Amino acid sequence: MKKRVLGFLIAFLLVFVLIGCDGVGNGDGNGGDNGNDKPPQGKPTEIVIMHGAVTEVDPRHKDFTGSEAAARIALHEQIEEELNVKIVYKQYPADAPWGPGRRDAIIQWHAGGNAKADIYWITTIWLGEIMASNAIVPIDSWLSRYGRNLDDSVLDMTTFDKKTWGFAPEPLNGEKGLFYNTAIIEELNLDDPVDLWNRGEWTWDKFEDYALEAQAKIGSERSVLGGYPAIWAESLVPLNGGYIVNPLLEKVGFTAPAANAAYEYLSRLYDKGLFEESPKYDAGSELWGGGNVLFHPGNLWFVRADNRFGQYQFVKNGDIGVVPYPLPEGKTKDDYIIPIGGEAVYVVAANPENRAKEELAFEVWNRIQLWETLQSYEENFEDWLVKVFDAEKFVDVYMQIYNKVYYDAYTDLGFSQYGEHSWYSRVNLGVQDNTTRTKMEEIIAVYEEALDRFLGKVAEEE
Repeated sequence: MKKRVLGFLIAFLLVFVLIGCDGVGNGDGNGGDNGNDKPPQGKPTEIVIMHGAVTEVDPRHKDFTGSEAAARIALHEQIEEELNVKIVYKQYPADAPWGPGRRDAIIQWHAGGNAKADIYWITTIWLGEIMASNAIVPIDSWLSRYGRNLDDSVLDMTTFDKKTWGFAPEPLNGEKGLFYNTAIIEELNLDDPVDLWNRGEWTWDKFEDYALEAQAKIGSERSVLGGYPAIWAESLVPLNGGYIVNPLLEKVGFTAPAANAAYEYLSRLYDKGLFEESPKYDAGSELWGGGNVLFHPGNLWFVRADNRFGQYQFVKNGDIGVVPYPLPEGKTKDDYIIPIGGEAVYVVAANPENRAKEELAFEVWNRIQLWETLQSYEENFEDWLVKVFDAEKFVDVYMQIYNKVYYDAYTDLGFSQYGEHSWYSRVNLGVQDNTTRTKMEEIIAVYEEALDRFLGKVAEEE
């Protein structure tokens, strides 16, 4: 009898062990001896993060270009063990190319019940339409639960209908600035623009006088102001207290008095012959590239980019500086603000069949980030500026404004800069003959309709 009881107990224990180990004893973390005295958890849940440039974000990729690969890998492995997940980065497939094709692919995947990832990396240009298709879900309920690491600039940019839809691992910085050829400043014996800014004298009136003084000295073969007027306007309008398209207010503001005053100011500068005759976008004209334009609008990354300003000899010589745009009279440095838009963010794919996985995906993404303090982000940005500019004063002046950002959706509504109804093209034409106010009224209805579509209102009505 004792032998029969003993045999029964041994058999029972053997069955129990086999069930607990899922019949496998390979020590691979999917059952069996996992070496950490924790009960086996079964097969890990795969969390897929889809990106347009996997080498920039996957620390385990052989061609990873990011920083602190070892620390990131260790963090990934820790989270995989703690949450019993497998983190996988996937490149967007060929049928989801950058642009509207990627937006449409995400929407179609969802409509077909075949989402290709748990986290998508997208641009805010497509956010409204993807949101309206129900292909993604809001993250508000998870922010406090897993730590509110996200910067307000990111949350503001991705908030629609009082819900937050997108996130990013770092704060968004403003990169728009007014660049100038320092060699021309020295040659013409002009005041240093950065000194004028630091003394609080860099105003619209002062800038106009400054530009006219430069014009009198620079000669007919060179120009004082480069680039298209609209590129200037996209910074001058918010500095005057206005906006172009504000998705938080759900309004188009480019016909408001603050915007009209900025257009009129630019028309006055244009009428005085201060702008170059053949401007270009992005890298600028041959005149600017040849070192024959004093001021030119642009973005910080242009300075060292081989396909932007970095290709020009005067930039290679270190003869490029940056200063904030001038402020309207009555405004102070505290009023300075930089518009941002078209930013890359992450979103959580809708998973109607497994809502718990939506939350798990956000938790995983949130926990695998190497979150830093605001001070460290500031130090990193400053370190980058040191590599961009040769003179410390340009680093110092930009550090005064880099984080004063707000989201303006004018770049996210799908209008080409060169299109018939483009705000850009209308401003450029209107500034030349001082008819911008009329030209804005002609297209505001088109932009209001585009804003409704961007916010998902059109889809909701249908």
